[in-house]
Amino acid sequence: MMSNLRELIPGSEAWPRFVRNQSDRFEARFSLVEVTQSPSLLLQGMVGSQMPIAVSHGEGQVEVRNAAHLAELESKGLVALRFVDNFGKVTQTYPANPNGSANGSPPLPVRVVASR
Repeated sequence: MMSNLRELIPGSEAWPRFVRNQSDRFEARFSLVEVTQSPSLLLQGMVGSQMPIAVSHGEGQVEVRNAAHLAELESKGLVALRFVDNFGKVTQTYPANPNGSANGSPPLPVRVVASR
């Protein structure tokens, strides 16, 4: 992933890394996410929507440098999706958050994006 090359890419100091899932295994399942306010063009007009996404990865846990960095990403609206449980609450617990990312941040859900 490009995030692993951040030392080589100017301006990428704030990029998160994606590391092994907290379960330490490949996860393939449907998970529920909620769309948050962000500058994403793909999610425009969908804030508050909850939808299932296909999760299929072994390295999907979002790792940031520290809590202040995560707070900065959130304050800038750069966390577009969050894992939620069956009650619609942001979660860090397994299996609703299959990778264990802080504050329910999922990796990019590329398997659920249509090109048309």
